[in-house]
Amino acid sequence: MIPRHKKLYAALSLTFDDIAYEVEGGLFNDVHRVIRADELFYIKSFADEAKTAGFPPLPTTSLQRYQVAVSLHEHAQEIVSGNVCVPRLLAADAENRAIAMEGAKGSDLYEYLLNKENFHFVVEQISQVLTWLTSLHATSKSKTLSVSANSEAFKCYKATLQYRNLFEFLPNGKLTAANLFLDQHLKNQESVLHGDLNSRNIIICADGRIAIIDFEQAQVGCGSHDAAYLISEVVIASFVVNESVEALINLLWRCYETDLFNIEKYTRFRRHLCFQVLYRLKGPSRHVWTGHLDGDIRTKIEAWCADEFIRYL
Repeated sequence: MIPRHKKLYAALSLTFDDIAYEVEGGLFNDVHRVIRADELFYIKSFADEAKTAGFPPLPTTSLQRYQVAVSLHEHAQEIVSGNVCVPRLLAADAENRAIAMEGAKGSDLYEYLLNKENFHFVVEQISQVLTWLTSLHATSKSKTLSVSANSEAFKCYKATLQYRNLFEFLPNGKLTAANLFLDQHLKNQESVLHGDLNSRNIIICADGRIAIIDFEQAQVGCGSHDAAYLISEVVIASFVVNESVEALINLLWRCYETDLFNIEKYTRFRRHLCFQVLYRLKGPSRHVWTGHLDGDIRTKIEAWCADEFIRYL
């Protein structure tokens, strides 16, 4: 038993005989996997600082991120679309900034993404997640306001990492447009977002379901930001497997957006997308997302980003 999780252990009727061990990979949290017979649970406690070097001090407290995670997780688990679901939130401990949730038995989508032979399988799974995401973004205004109260500073923090810190890599003459776009992004309050929807937070379960996890980076903004954050991984992988980037982008966008004639929204999405692809090449966690790429592929992706900024920014 992990002493600080005593309250959550009691809520789950766990004992000292049940196995708990730390899982690697949490950026702003500590995660423990708990096994009882054939049952699986995860206990997550939120940290006050990033666990990976290169990230500046966090602007929100562990309590604020705990409150965001609980609020959106409780709502998201009610949204089911096809095979896509959210594991149940089983217990919460505000005093220790920790939650317990049902374990999704399977492998995260990132493991599939690394294998070239799985590329089309990955695209199909992401297509389903994007359809689910449309429903999440239709969340009621009251829920949006409750998330925004605790996440606005964190939204600005991530915008600096994923956008402003990349301005030095923009083509000449695009700085003014980039500043205007970022200002619009920060002011946008359309939808409640997952905020960190990537392949590591999508679990392909043994029974065929697709489970979405990790809601503590939720924020309020434009839904195309969430969609672009996820689709950026497919863009990068498409260069590795030599698939048509443009065809894949439009295929996946149509899974998310029903109004295909909304040029303004599509342009905003493409702007988010080129920033998010570049972020995975240049950001502080680039070793995780693109450390496996060889120099030739990396050069091609950087050239694609430059062309995208010239075209859409």
